Amino acid sequence: MRLLRMVALVAASVVWAAAPCAAEDVASLQGAFLRGEYERVAREASRLRGRAGGDRDALLYLEGVSSWKLGRWVEARGTLTDLVERYPSSRWAPYGRLALERLNKARARGQLGQRPDAQEADAGFTVQVGAFVNRANAGRLAEELRRRGYPAEVREGAMDGKGFYRVRVGSFARRTEAEEKAGQMQREGFPARVVP
Repeated sequence: MRLLRMVALVAASVVWAAAPCAAEDVASLQGAFLRGEYERVAREASRLRGRAGGDRDALLYLEGVSSWKLGRWVEARGTLTDLVERYPSSRWAPYGRLALERLNKARARGQLGQRPDAQEADAGFTVQVGAFVNRANAGRLAEELRRRGYPAEVREGAMDGKGFYRVRVGSFARRTEAEEKAGQMQREGFPARVVP
């Protein structure tokens, strides 16, 4: 009987280790968030979402609140909106809704407008793969890019009073780095272009 329990434990650990995104990955990111490692959490959560099984909701939440802590208001709002729309019955959805409420209240009071979005303030270049009026279309493209291993983000913007959603990949210090990535993506059939 004791041997049977040991075999069952070993088998369970093998299955656990082969999981696309283990709960321990999420737990590790939660710990990193509590230590204030927001940049790491946002980056890793985005990367892990591309291979996550049932943990995409937790990863969306962690990515969203980390983006908020980093001052990336638009990215945070988009990620948290994805969470509550895609996983409305998730245990993370109420926390996502609460974070969105607080984010929207701060925005309405003008507290977010005092500091430019960190995404837009970053020096350097990125690769834009698409721009959409419909957020769902942008989300689908970003998800496809993540499945292929690209760190895609959906960023909200406005032009002539109309909102739109840009799908962008990476942040590069030099234009040549961004051009290399855009070329790679173009060879895969994506309409990629370098933008500041």
